[in-house]
Amino acid sequence: METAKKVRTLTVDDDPEFLKLLGKLINREFPSDVDTALDCASARTSFGVSEYDLFTIDYQLPDGDGLELLGEIMARNHSLFESAKDGILILDAETGKIIDANPYLLDMLGYSLEDLLDRQLWEVGPFKDNAATKNAVLEVQKKSYIRYEDLPLETRKGAIVDVEFVCNLYASGAANVIQCNIRDIRKRKQREARERVRAEDLDRYAHTVSHDLRSPVTSIALATGFLEDRLNKLSGGDGDDESTELIGSIKKSAEKASDLITSLLSLAEIGLVPDSVESVDVKAVVDDVLEEHKMVLAEEGTVVKVGDDLGHIVANPVQIRQVFDNLIGNALEYAHNEQTVIEVSYLGGDENGGRRYLVRDNGPGIPENLLDRLFLPFVSQKTGSRGVGLAIVNAIVRAYGGSTKAYNDNGACIEFSLKNLSQEADCK
Repeated sequence: METAKKVRTLTVDDDPEFLKLLGKLINREFPSDVDTALDCASARTSFGVSEYDLFTIDYQLPDGDGLELLGEIMARNHSLFESAKDGILILDAETGKIIDANPYLLDMLGYSLEDLLDRQLWEVGPFKDNAATKNAVLEVQKKSYIRYEDLPLETRKGAIVDVEFVCNLYASGAANVIQCNIRDIRKRKQREARERVRAEDLDRYAHTVSHDLRSPVTSIALATGFLEDRLNKLSGGDGDDESTELIGSIKKSAEKASDLITSLLSLAEIGLVPDSVESVDVKAVVDDVLEEHKMVLAEEGTVVKVGDDLGHIVANPVQIRQVFDNLIGNALEYAHNEQTVIEVSYLGGDENGGRRYLVRDNGPGIPENLLDRLFLPFVSQKTGSRGVGLAIVNAIVRAYGGSTKAYNDNGACIEFSLKNLSQEADCK
């Protein structure tokens, strides 16, 4: 469960100095990204292209009335509320009672607005007796934001809908409200299930094929060596250029095939749960990986920022090292910038008991056409690369009950989670 999120704020006032002070005040009260506008025209431009959680508006502006501008914003937000393709619930922050719901949510769950209004969230059908929803209201009252990645809700007809459930606490006039965004994730879960099956099939296939291919590829390499010796003897030690080139090509291809087979076999076996686990200091592992790469880091002037406390996890230390070594190595290979910066950070725990980590860089990012395939074997941004590093990361993470996610945010970001393999070891 996440407990921190920046609030998008638009402040509108014709006094630039006041805007600066107001922005500082808002950021002091809660984490916020504050945009500013000096008049109605620039404010309309801002909220026309961006979504905001909070507005502060001067009632008298150079080109119009601030109250009229506020009315436009409210009308626009209501239109978005009505047409949104996610379910939205509005609750009274103090009582937890439902004060509004959008059409998409009513259609998703099969209830009318009258069925929900003026009732506490945990008292109505889909949320009834669900401890998570009652805890959600209590948590958001304390911390302003919570998120559940996977929460089952029951429709009026008894069907189960798996949803992502996100709540934010907002100020609305004289009262505070809680907005709950409820996203149907059934299709996403079905897709993930299919991907898991394909990954398991690929593991079995990789293990079988890699063993079967190793013998003939080794035979090719040996036969090529014998052939090279034979030609050298027949030619008195000076083979012709064409024969030498052809033999060299065969040897290189055999070596490449052998490397691919080794990688494929490693990938098939890497996801197996290890017999030996212990409490692993993650920061110590990362520091060890950076020590190994220190010459490359120094040559390229790359800066690596590592969180002060990455915590401990009950795991096999070799596998945890493989994860961070592949991710940091991948960033070093692709994140070329005038001043390359790589960050390794701990994002906190998730609701499934996992520990969330992020490795990011400030490079050109991941090509859009690779984002959905990045963790598949032999997918690479560079021609000639084996493309198994991130696939190995994904296999290890899955073995630890976690998940991987790649996205761009001013550079490439790889986010992943890991669960303890055993609770026997003492871990922080």
